[in-house]
Amino acid sequence: MPKTIVRHLAYLFYLGVLILPILVLDHEAALIRPFRDQLSSYIALIALNILLLEFFLSGRIRFLSRHLGLDWVLQTHQLFARVALAFLVIHPFIYSLPNHPNHSPGPATSEYLGMNGAGLISGIAALIALIAIVALALGREEAKMRYETWRFTHMLLAVIVSALGLYHVLAVGFYIQQHTLQIYYLSLGILAALSLAWTYILKPLTQSREAYAITKIENITSQQFLLTIKKLSGSLPKIQPGQYLWLKYGSSKPYPENPFSIALVNHEQKEMSLLIKVVGDFTAQLQQARIGERIIYIDAAYGDFAQHALNSEKPIVMIAGGIGLAPFLSVLSKAKEIAFKNKIHCIYGNRLEDQIIDITKLIQLADLKSLTIETIVSEPTAAYTGLCGMIDLNNIQTSLQKAQLNPKECLFFICGPSAMIDATEAALEQLAVPLAQIDAEKFQYNLAAHTPRTQATLARCIIGTLLIIAVSVWRSLS
Repeated sequence: MPKTIVRHLAYLFYLGVLILPILVLDHEAALIRPFRDQLSSYIALIALNILLLEFFLSGRIRFLSRHLGLDWVLQTHQLFARVALAFLVIHPFIYSLPNHPNHSPGPATSEYLGMNGAGLISGIAALIALIAIVALALGREEAKMRYETWRFTHMLLAVIVSALGLYHVLAVGFYIQQHTLQIYYLSLGILAALSLAWTYILKPLTQSREAYAITKIENITSQQFLLTIKKLSGSLPKIQPGQYLWLKYGSSKPYPENPFSIALVNHEQKEMSLLIKVVGDFTAQLQQARIGERIIYIDAAYGDFAQHALNSEKPIVMIAGGIGLAPFLSVLSKAKEIAFKNKIHCIYGNRLEDQIIDITKLIQLADLKSLTIETIVSEPTAAYTGLCGMIDLNNIQTSLQKAQLNPKECLFFICGPSAMIDATEAALEQLAVPLAQIDAEKFQYNLAAHTPRTQATLARCIIGTLLIIAVSVWRSLS
Protein backbone atom coordinates (compact mmCIF):
# COMPACT_ATOMS: atom_id res chain seq x y z
CA MET A 1 0.00 0.00 0.00
CA PRO A 2 1.40 3.47 -0.89
CA LYS A 3 2.85 5.36 2.07
CA THR A 4 0.55 8.33 1.47
CA ILE A 5 -2.56 6.17 1.88
CA VAL A 6 -1.11 4.49 4.98
CA ARG A 7 -0.48 7.90 6.53
CA HIS A 8 -4.00 9.13 5.72
CA LEU A 9 -5.52 6.02 7.28
CA ALA A 10 -3.26 6.38 10.33
CA TYR A 11 -4.33 10.00 10.71
CA LEU A 12 -8.02 9.08 10.57
CA PHE A 13 -7.40 6.38 13.16
CA TYR A 14 -5.59 8.90 15.37
CA LEU A 15 -8.48 11.36 15.16
CA GLY A 16 -10.89 8.54 15.97
CA VAL A 17 -8.93 7.70 19.11
CA LEU A 18 -8.91 11.38 20.14
CA ILE A 19 -12.70 11.68 20.05
CA LEU A 20 -13.33 8.18 21.40
CA PRO A 21 -13.91 9.30 25.04
CA ILE A 22 -16.77 11.63 24.14
CA LEU A 23 -18.35 8.97 21.95
CA VAL A 24 -18.38 6.21 24.56
CA LEU A 25 -19.54 8.20 27.59
CA ASP A 26 -23.10 7.88 28.86
CA HIS A 27 -24.79 10.53 26.75
CA GLU A 28 -27.95 10.59 28.87
CA ALA A 29 -25.93 12.18 31.68
CA ALA A 30 -24.73 14.88 29.31
CA LEU A 31 -28.23 16.08 28.51
CA ILE A 32 -28.74 17.53 31.98
CA ARG A 33 -25.92 20.09 31.64
CA PRO A 34 -25.88 23.35 29.66
CA PHE A 35 -24.34 23.29 26.18
CA ARG A 36 -21.32 25.41 27.13
CA ASP A 37 -20.42 23.18 30.06
CA GLN A 38 -20.71 20.04 27.99
CA LEU A 39 -18.52 21.52 25.25
CA SER A 40 -15.89 22.69 27.75
CA SER A 41 -15.73 19.26 29.36
CA TYR A 42 -15.49 17.54 25.99
CA ILE A 43 -12.56 19.57 24.69
CA ALA A 44 -10.79 19.15 28.05
CA LEU A 45 -11.19 15.37 27.82
CA ILE A 46 -9.87 15.41 24.25
CA ALA A 47 -6.92 17.59 25.28
CA LEU A 48 -5.97 15.11 28.01
CA ASN A 49 -6.29 12.34 25.44
CA ILE A 50 -3.87 14.20 23.15
CA LEU A 51 -1.35 14.68 25.96
CA LEU A 52 -1.33 11.00 26.94
CA LEU A 53 -1.04 9.88 23.31
CA GLU A 54 1.95 12.22 22.85
CA PHE A 55 4.11 9.65 24.64
CA PHE A 56 3.55 7.25 21.73
CA LEU A 57 4.37 9.91 19.11
CA SER A 58 7.79 10.91 20.43
CA GLY A 59 9.60 9.07 17.64
CA ARG A 60 10.84 6.29 19.93
CA ILE A 61 8.34 3.63 18.87
CA ARG A 62 10.16 1.84 16.08
CA PHE A 63 7.04 0.40 14.42
CA LEU A 64 5.53 3.86 13.91
CA SER A 65 8.73 5.49 12.63
CA ARG A 66 9.34 2.63 10.18
CA HIS A 67 5.82 2.46 8.74
CA LEU A 68 4.66 6.07 9.00
CA GLY A 69 8.00 7.86 8.97
CA LEU A 70 9.64 10.07 11.56
CA ASP A 71 8.42 13.12 9.65
CA TRP A 72 4.74 12.18 10.04
CA VAL A 73 5.10 11.07 13.66
CA LEU A 74 6.86 14.24 14.83
CA GLN A 75 4.56 16.50 12.82
CA THR A 76 1.56 14.99 14.59
CA HIS A 77 3.32 15.14 17.96
CA GLN A 78 4.32 18.79 17.67
CA LEU A 79 1.17 20.19 16.08
CA PHE A 80 -1.35 18.46 18.30
CA ALA A 81 0.56 19.49 21.41
CA ARG A 82 -0.38 23.03 20.38
CA VAL A 83 -3.99 21.97 19.82
CA ALA A 84 -4.08 20.52 23.34
CA LEU A 85 -2.62 23.73 24.74
CA ALA A 86 -5.25 25.82 22.94
CA PHE A 87 -8.08 23.60 24.19
CA LEU A 88 -6.83 23.70 27.78
CA VAL A 89 -6.38 27.48 27.77
CA ILE A 90 -9.88 28.03 26.39
CA HIS A 91 -11.95 25.46 28.27
CA PRO A 92 -12.17 27.18 31.72
CA PHE A 93 -13.68 30.29 30.10
CA ILE A 94 -16.45 28.33 28.38
CA TYR A 95 -18.08 27.04 31.58
CA SER A 96 -21.35 28.71 32.57
CA LEU A 97 -22.19 26.80 35.76
CA PRO A 98 -21.08 28.18 39.13
CA ASN A 99 -18.82 26.29 41.47
CA HIS A 100 -20.16 24.67 44.62
CA PRO A 101 -20.58 27.19 47.47
CA ASN A 102 -17.65 27.20 49.89
CA HIS A 103 -19.89 25.97 52.69
CA SER A 104 -21.06 22.98 50.64
CA PRO A 105 -18.26 21.59 48.45
CA GLY A 106 -18.76 18.46 46.39
CA PRO A 107 -18.21 16.74 43.07
CA ALA A 108 -19.38 18.19 39.77
CA THR A 109 -23.13 17.92 39.20
CA SER A 110 -25.69 19.14 36.70
CA GLU A 111 -25.94 22.42 38.64
CA TYR A 112 -22.42 23.04 39.94
CA LEU A 113 -18.78 22.63 38.96
CA GLY A 114 -16.73 20.44 41.27
CA MET A 115 -13.67 22.65 41.52
CA ASN A 116 -11.73 22.37 44.78
CA GLY A 117 -8.37 23.68 45.94
CA ALA A 118 -6.31 20.69 44.83
CA GLY A 119 -8.19 20.45 41.55
CA LEU A 120 -7.67 24.12 40.77
CA ILE A 121 -3.96 24.07 41.64
CA SER A 122 -3.31 20.88 39.64
CA GLY A 123 -5.08 22.32 36.58
CA ILE A 124 -3.19 25.61 36.68
CA ALA A 125 0.15 23.87 37.31
CA ALA A 126 -0.45 21.46 34.42
CA LEU A 127 -1.26 24.35 32.10
CA ILE A 128 1.87 26.28 33.12
CA ALA A 129 4.03 23.19 32.59
CA LEU A 130 2.48 22.60 29.16
CA ILE A 131 3.16 26.20 28.15
CA ALA A 132 6.77 25.67 29.25
CA ILE A 133 7.05 22.50 27.14
CA VAL A 134 5.80 24.20 23.98
CA ALA A 135 7.88 27.34 24.59
CA LEU A 136 11.09 25.36 25.14
CA ALA A 137 10.43 23.20 22.08
CA LEU A 138 9.91 26.28 19.90
CA GLY A 139 12.76 28.34 21.35
CA ARG A 140 15.44 25.75 22.10
CA GLU A 141 17.77 26.80 19.30
CA GLU A 142 17.39 30.52 20.02
CA ALA A 143 18.05 29.87 23.72
CA LYS A 144 21.12 27.76 22.77
CA MET A 145 19.91 25.02 25.11
CA ARG A 146 21.96 21.81 25.03
CA TYR A 147 20.11 19.04 23.23
CA GLU A 148 20.52 16.57 26.12
CA THR A 149 19.27 19.14 28.64
CA TRP A 150 16.26 19.94 26.49
CA ARG A 151 15.33 16.27 26.00
CA PHE A 152 15.47 15.55 29.73
CA THR A 153 13.51 18.71 30.56
CA HIS A 154 10.95 17.92 27.86
CA MET A 155 10.42 14.41 29.19
CA LEU A 156 10.21 15.54 32.83
CA LEU A 157 7.70 18.31 32.07
CA ALA A 158 5.64 15.90 29.96
CA VAL A 159 5.35 13.53 32.91
CA ILE A 160 4.37 16.42 35.21
CA VAL A 161 1.74 17.73 32.78
CA SER A 162 0.18 14.31 32.24
CA ALA A 163 0.15 13.39 35.93
CA LEU A 164 -1.33 16.73 37.01
CA GLY A 165 -3.80 16.74 34.13
CA LEU A 166 -4.97 13.23 34.92
CA TYR A 167 -5.36 14.12 38.60
CA HIS A 168 -7.25 17.31 37.70
CA VAL A 169 -9.76 15.45 35.53
CA LEU A 170 -10.25 12.67 38.07
CA ALA A 171 -10.65 15.15 40.93
CA VAL A 172 -13.04 17.70 39.44
CA GLY A 173 -14.38 16.25 36.19
CA PHE A 174 -18.07 15.58 35.66
CA TYR A 175 -17.98 12.87 33.01
CA ILE A 176 -14.95 11.16 34.51
CA GLN A 177 -17.26 9.92 37.26
CA GLN A 178 -18.41 7.35 34.72
CA HIS A 179 -16.48 4.11 35.20
CA THR A 180 -15.90 3.62 31.47
CA LEU A 181 -13.96 6.88 31.21
CA GLN A 182 -12.11 6.26 34.46
CA ILE A 183 -10.88 2.92 33.14
CA TYR A 184 -9.99 4.44 29.76
CA TYR A 185 -7.89 7.33 31.08
CA LEU A 186 -6.22 5.33 33.83
CA SER A 187 -5.33 2.60 31.33
CA LEU A 188 -3.97 5.14 28.84
CA GLY A 189 -1.96 6.80 31.62
CA ILE A 190 -0.49 3.45 32.62
CA LEU A 191 0.41 2.64 29.00
CA ALA A 192 2.08 6.05 28.64
CA ALA A 193 4.08 5.39 31.81
CA LEU A 194 5.07 1.95 30.53
CA SER A 195 6.27 3.44 27.24
CA LEU A 196 8.55 5.76 29.22
CA ALA A 197 9.71 2.91 31.44
CA TRP A 198 10.57 0.84 28.37
CA THR A 199 12.56 3.64 26.72
CA TYR A 200 14.37 4.99 29.77
CA ILE A 201 14.61 2.01 32.18
CA LEU A 202 14.10 -1.41 30.59
CA LYS A 203 15.79 -0.71 27.26
CA PRO A 204 18.97 0.70 28.92
CA LEU A 205 19.14 -2.47 31.01
CA THR A 206 19.07 -4.66 27.91
CA GLN A 207 21.56 -2.37 26.15
CA SER A 208 24.05 -2.80 28.98
CA ARG A 209 24.48 -6.42 27.85
CA GLU A 210 24.94 -5.49 24.17
CA ALA A 211 27.83 -3.04 24.04
CA TYR A 212 29.49 -2.15 20.74
CA ALA A 213 33.25 -1.78 20.37
CA ILE A 214 34.86 1.12 18.52
CA THR A 215 36.92 -0.32 15.66
CA LYS A 216 37.81 2.82 13.71
CA ILE A 217 37.69 6.61 13.95
CA GLU A 218 38.57 8.30 10.67
CA ASN A 219 38.73 12.08 10.41
CA ILE A 220 37.14 12.86 7.06
CA THR A 221 37.28 16.66 7.24
CA SER A 222 38.27 19.16 9.91
CA GLN A 223 34.85 18.89 11.58
CA GLN A 224 33.54 15.51 10.43
CA PHE A 225 34.62 11.98 11.26
CA LEU A 226 33.51 8.45 10.49
CA LEU A 227 32.89 6.34 13.59
CA THR A 228 32.87 2.58 12.96
CA ILE A 229 31.49 0.29 15.66
CA LYS A 230 31.23 -3.48 15.89
CA LYS A 231 28.63 -5.58 17.67
CA LEU A 232 30.40 -8.01 19.98
CA SER A 233 27.70 -10.67 20.20
CA GLY A 234 24.81 -11.62 17.96
CA SER A 235 23.94 -10.02 14.65
CA LEU A 236 23.27 -6.40 13.81
CA PRO A 237 19.69 -5.17 14.03
CA LYS A 238 17.73 -5.00 10.81
CA ILE A 239 18.77 -1.77 9.09
CA GLN A 240 17.43 -0.20 5.91
CA PRO A 241 19.23 2.52 3.90
CA GLY A 242 18.40 5.99 5.17
CA GLN A 243 17.60 4.98 8.74
CA TYR A 244 19.09 6.37 11.95
CA LEU A 245 19.89 5.18 15.46
CA TRP A 246 20.16 6.52 19.01
CA LEU A 247 23.68 6.29 20.45
CA LYS A 248 25.03 6.42 23.99
CA TYR A 249 28.69 6.68 24.88
CA GLY A 250 30.29 5.50 28.11
CA SER A 251 27.18 4.10 29.76
CA SER A 252 23.81 2.62 28.87
CA LYS A 253 22.00 4.98 31.26
CA PRO A 254 19.18 6.96 29.62
CA TYR A 255 21.13 10.20 29.16
CA PRO A 256 23.00 11.53 27.27
CA GLU A 257 21.77 10.01 24.02
CA ASN A 258 21.86 11.42 20.50
CA PRO A 259 20.46 10.40 17.09
CA PHE A 260 22.81 9.76 14.16
CA SER A 261 22.10 8.62 10.61
CA ILE A 262 23.61 5.28 9.68
CA ALA A 263 26.10 5.86 6.86
CA LEU A 264 27.48 2.37 6.17
CA VAL A 265 26.58 -1.17 7.22
CA ASN A 266 28.60 -4.38 6.96
CA HIS A 267 26.47 -7.26 8.20
CA GLU A 268 29.19 -9.85 7.60
CA GLN A 269 31.63 -8.01 9.88
CA LYS A 270 28.78 -6.92 12.20
CA GLU A 271 29.94 -3.33 11.77
CA MET A 272 28.25 -0.03 11.04
CA SER A 273 29.65 3.44 10.45
CA LEU A 274 28.24 6.82 11.39
CA LEU A 275 29.22 10.11 9.78
CA ILE A 276 29.36 12.62 12.65
CA LYS A 277 29.95 16.35 12.79
CA VAL A 278 31.63 17.79 15.89
CA VAL A 279 29.13 20.31 17.25
CA GLY A 280 29.30 19.89 21.03
CA ASP A 281 30.72 18.02 24.01
CA PHE A 282 29.08 14.69 23.15
CA THR A 283 30.41 14.48 19.59
CA ALA A 284 33.82 15.83 20.66
CA GLN A 285 34.11 13.01 23.21
CA LEU A 286 33.23 10.47 20.53
CA GLN A 287 35.94 11.82 18.24
CA GLN A 288 38.53 11.43 21.02
CA ALA A 289 37.43 7.91 22.02
CA ARG A 290 39.96 5.07 22.03
CA ILE A 291 39.90 2.24 19.51
CA GLY A 292 38.70 -0.96 21.14
CA GLU A 293 36.57 0.71 23.80
CA ARG A 294 33.45 -1.34 24.45
CA ILE A 295 31.26 1.48 25.66
CA ILE A 296 28.97 2.27 22.74
CA TYR A 297 25.29 1.44 23.15
CA ILE A 298 22.72 1.86 20.40
CA ASP A 299 19.00 1.66 19.81
CA ALA A 300 18.35 0.94 16.13
CA ALA A 301 16.93 1.38 13.62
CA TYR A 302 14.38 4.16 13.15
CA GLY A 303 12.77 6.11 10.32
CA ASP A 304 11.79 5.42 6.73
CA PHE A 305 13.69 8.18 4.92
CA ALA A 306 14.45 7.25 1.28
CA GLN A 307 13.10 3.73 1.82
CA HIS A 308 11.52 3.61 -1.63
CA ALA A 309 14.37 5.39 -3.45
CA LEU A 310 15.83 2.29 -5.07
CA ASN A 311 12.44 0.74 -5.90
CA SER A 312 11.40 3.41 -8.38
CA GLU A 313 12.03 3.69 -12.09
CA LYS A 314 12.33 7.48 -11.85
CA PRO A 315 15.71 9.25 -11.70
CA ILE A 316 16.80 10.04 -8.13
CA VAL A 317 18.04 13.43 -6.96
CA MET A 318 19.65 13.59 -3.52
CA ILE A 319 20.07 17.07 -2.05
CA ALA A 320 22.34 17.14 1.01
CA GLY A 321 23.32 20.06 3.19
CA GLY A 322 26.52 19.42 5.15
CA ILE A 323 26.19 16.47 7.51
CA GLY A 324 22.86 15.74 5.82
CA LEU A 325 24.95 13.63 3.45
CA ALA A 326 25.07 10.80 6.03
CA PRO A 327 21.84 8.89 5.20
CA PHE A 328 22.58 9.16 1.48
CA LEU A 329 25.82 7.23 1.96
CA SER A 330 23.85 4.16 3.00
CA VAL A 331 21.48 4.58 0.04
CA LEU A 332 24.40 4.90 -2.39
CA SER A 333 26.12 1.91 -0.83
CA LYS A 334 22.96 -0.15 -1.35
CA ALA A 335 22.67 1.14 -4.93
CA LYS A 336 26.20 -0.09 -5.58
CA GLU A 337 25.41 -3.46 -3.99
CA ILE A 338 22.36 -4.09 -6.19
CA ALA A 339 23.97 -2.54 -9.31
CA PHE A 340 21.27 0.13 -9.51
CA LYS A 341 20.90 1.31 -13.12
CA ASN A 342 18.70 4.42 -12.81
CA LYS A 343 20.21 7.88 -12.85
CA ILE A 344 21.29 9.18 -9.41
CA HIS A 345 22.26 12.83 -9.09
CA CYS A 346 23.62 14.20 -5.81
CA ILE A 347 23.59 17.94 -5.07
CA TYR A 348 25.89 18.44 -2.09
CA GLY A 349 26.21 21.82 -0.39
CA ASN A 350 28.71 23.09 2.18
CA ARG A 351 29.89 26.41 3.53
CA LEU A 352 33.61 25.79 2.86
CA GLU A 353 35.53 23.65 0.39
CA ASP A 354 37.40 21.74 3.08
CA GLN A 355 34.05 20.49 4.39
CA ILE A 356 33.36 18.59 1.16
CA ILE A 357 33.58 14.81 1.50
CA ASP A 358 34.80 12.78 -1.46
CA ILE A 359 31.80 10.45 -1.65
CA THR A 360 33.12 8.17 -4.39
CA LYS A 361 36.36 7.61 -2.49
CA LEU A 362 34.70 7.11 0.90
CA ILE A 363 32.47 4.26 -0.24
CA GLN A 364 34.22 3.34 -3.52
CA LEU A 365 31.47 4.15 -6.00
CA ALA A 366 33.55 3.94 -9.17
CA ASP A 367 31.35 1.08 -10.41
CA LEU A 368 28.15 3.08 -9.91
CA LYS A 369 28.18 4.61 -13.38
CA SER A 370 24.73 6.18 -13.02
CA LEU A 371 25.92 8.55 -10.25
CA THR A 372 26.76 12.21 -10.81
CA ILE A 373 27.73 14.64 -8.06
CA GLU A 374 27.44 18.43 -7.98
CA THR A 375 29.01 20.39 -5.13
CA ILE A 376 27.90 23.84 -4.02
CA VAL A 377 30.01 26.04 -1.74
CA SER A 378 28.60 29.20 -0.16
CA GLU A 379 31.99 30.72 0.79
CA PRO A 380 34.36 29.53 -1.98
CA THR A 381 38.01 30.35 -2.51
CA ALA A 382 39.27 31.69 -5.82
CA ALA A 383 40.45 28.20 -6.77
CA TYR A 384 37.00 26.61 -6.45
CA THR A 385 35.41 25.80 -9.83
CA GLY A 386 32.02 24.37 -8.84
CA LEU A 387 28.68 26.06 -8.19
CA CYS A 388 28.76 28.88 -5.64
CA GLY A 389 26.16 30.16 -3.21
CA MET A 390 23.33 28.40 -1.41
CA ILE A 391 21.23 25.41 -2.38
CA ASP A 392 18.59 27.61 -4.00
CA LEU A 393 16.37 27.65 -7.05
CA ASN A 394 19.07 28.92 -9.40
CA ASN A 395 21.72 26.39 -8.34
CA ILE A 396 19.27 23.48 -8.27
CA GLN A 397 18.02 24.35 -11.74
CA THR A 398 21.56 24.75 -13.07
CA SER A 399 22.66 21.44 -11.57
CA LEU A 400 19.67 19.54 -12.98
CA GLN A 401 20.23 21.03 -16.42
CA LYS A 402 23.88 19.95 -16.37
CA ALA A 403 22.77 16.44 -15.39
CA GLN A 404 20.12 16.53 -18.15
CA LEU A 405 17.29 15.87 -15.73
CA ASN A 406 13.69 17.08 -15.90
CA PRO A 407 12.69 17.93 -12.31
CA LYS A 408 9.07 16.88 -12.90
CA GLU A 409 10.26 13.36 -13.70
CA CYS A 410 12.58 12.89 -10.69
CA LEU A 411 12.25 11.72 -7.11
CA PHE A 412 13.84 14.18 -4.69
CA PHE A 413 15.31 13.31 -1.29
CA ILE A 414 16.42 16.15 0.97
CA CYS A 415 18.46 16.02 4.17
CA GLY A 416 20.13 18.83 6.08
CA PRO A 417 19.30 21.70 8.43
CA SER A 418 15.58 22.51 8.71
CA ALA A 419 15.97 25.92 7.05
CA MET A 420 17.82 24.34 4.13
CA ILE A 421 15.05 21.73 3.70
CA ASP A 422 12.37 24.43 3.72
CA ALA A 423 14.26 26.52 1.16
CA THR A 424 14.84 23.49 -1.08
CA GLU A 425 11.20 22.43 -0.97
CA ALA A 426 10.15 25.99 -1.85
CA ALA A 427 12.55 25.93 -4.82
CA LEU A 428 11.20 22.58 -6.01
CA GLU A 429 7.66 23.98 -5.82
CA GLN A 430 8.74 26.70 -8.26
CA LEU A 431 10.04 23.95 -10.54
CA ALA A 432 6.55 22.36 -10.43
CA VAL A 433 7.75 19.21 -8.68
CA PRO A 434 4.75 17.41 -7.09
CA LEU A 435 4.92 17.06 -3.31
CA ALA A 436 4.48 13.29 -3.69
CA GLN A 437 7.91 13.21 -5.40
CA ILE A 438 9.70 14.92 -2.49
CA ASP A 439 10.88 13.09 0.62
CA ALA A 440 12.45 14.90 3.57
CA GLU A 441 12.87 14.13 7.26
CA LYS A 442 13.03 16.84 9.90
CA PHE A 443 13.12 16.93 13.69
CA GLN A 444 11.85 20.53 13.97
CA TYR A 445 9.26 22.41 11.93
CA ASN A 446 9.02 26.07 11.03
CA LEU A 447 5.32 26.55 10.46
CA ALA A 448 5.96 30.00 9.02
CA ALA A 449 7.86 28.48 6.09
CA HIS A 450 5.86 28.75 2.87
CA THR A 451 6.51 25.28 1.48
CA PRO A 452 4.04 22.74 0.07
CA ARG A 453 4.82 20.30 2.88
CA THR A 454 4.25 22.89 5.61
CA GLN A 455 1.01 24.04 4.02
CA ALA A 456 -0.21 20.45 3.67
CA THR A 457 0.76 19.68 7.26
CA LEU A 458 -1.02 22.76 8.60
CA ALA A 459 -4.09 22.01 6.50
CA ARG A 460 -4.20 18.47 7.84
CA CYS A 461 -3.94 19.69 11.43
CA ILE A 462 -6.55 22.44 10.96
CA ILE A 463 -9.02 20.07 9.30
CA GLY A 464 -8.48 17.52 12.06
CA THR A 465 -8.96 20.15 14.77
CA LEU A 466 -12.14 21.48 13.14
CA LEU A 467 -13.45 17.93 12.90
CA ILE A 468 -12.78 17.41 16.61
CA ILE A 469 -14.57 20.66 17.48
CA ALA A 470 -17.50 19.76 15.20
CA VAL A 471 -17.94 16.36 16.86
CA SER A 472 -17.71 18.01 20.30
CA VAL A 473 -20.40 20.56 19.36
CA TRP A 474 -22.59 17.83 17.86
CA ARG A 475 -22.36 15.72 21.00
CA SER A 476 -23.09 18.77 23.13
CA LEU A 477 -26.22 19.63 21.15
CA SER A 478 -27.61 16.16 20.47
